Amino acid sequence: MKFQMPPQLFNHDGEKRRVGFELEFGGLSIPETVEIISSLFGGTVKDSSMYAATVTTSLGDFQVEADSSFLKKKKYEKYLRALGLDPAVSGLGHNIEDILGKLAGTLIPFEIVSPPLQIDQLESVDKIRAELFKRSARGTKSAIFMAFGMQFNPEVPSKDVRTLLNHLRAFFVLFDWLYEESEIPVSRRVASFIQDFPEDYVSFVLNPAYSPTLDRFMRDYIEFNMTRNRPLDLLPLFDELDHELVFSYPIERELVKPRPTFHYRLPNSMVDDPEWQIAEDWNKWVEVERLANDEERLARMTKDYFSNREGNLLFVRSKWAAKTRDWLSV
Repeated sequence: MKFQMPPQLFNHDGEKRRVGFELEFGGLSIPETVEIISSLFGGTVKDSSMYAATVTTSLGDFQVEADSSFLKKKKYEKYLRALGLDPAVSGLGHNIEDILGKLAGTLIPFEIVSPPLQIDQLESVDKIRAELFKRSARGTKSAIFMAFGMQFNPEVPSKDVRTLLNHLRAFFVLFDWLYEESEIPVSRRVASFIQDFPEDYVSFVLNPAYSPTLDRFMRDYIEFNMTRNRPLDLLPLFDELDHELVFSYPIERELVKPRPTFHYRLPNSMVDDPEWQIAEDWNKWVEVERLANDEERLARMTKDYFSNREGNLLFVRSKWAAKTRDWLSV
């Protein structure tokens, strides 16, 4: 399957847009994962530990890490000390690390974070996916407790409010279809990472009369969503645009890092499925960008979206997802 291209290939500076990927999985160690990156792209390994490593390649730096600051920052040590135990003296800390190290890659996922790749280099990530499958890495559906996911960070084509608003509106209109097509398992539905946007905020943004300034758009988003745990997280983008504004709100500060991208968090990580390809989920995101770039069609779909919800209390998501498939097939 080919990676489809969105309508806008260049950013506001006329440079080719870039996309970062984050891919979670289990069943492999840091050294095994580092070897995959090195075998595919060459490069050198630095800052390697039980929980994290960096591989510097011609494409940029790949990060391989246990996705838990509890591990990497040894936050568990304060709990040991609260019990009167000194990890450095008793040796208990080493045993705890051994236990936590065994959990990493099972309950605690490992994660590959790619450098920002040019939008025509996305096949590189699917090569990693293929190698993870060959080495029996575990994915989202391998066990009930494995809420592993995949995240895309496509650079925004422009930072003006009209572009950002159209992309958010397109995402809201297509979300029920995206959710059904993604086949989100129970483990990820009950986890906090991809909570639905509040219905009142969705209606607020989709109202045709809503025409905010960029400052107002960011403030409205944050006031309705003081969390990163949304399927499309805009806080990193807003931090890039106006750090002081974002951090004037009581958000999860240590989790927000500035970057000029949309942060799409919905897809599963199906690295243990021989039929799965990353292009499948990327191409779904491209549908969001296509709709965002067709304002007339977006307006018509939005009107149909609201009509579908009037007096329709049962199976709203599945019914609108079905109608969306009709829209996309035209």
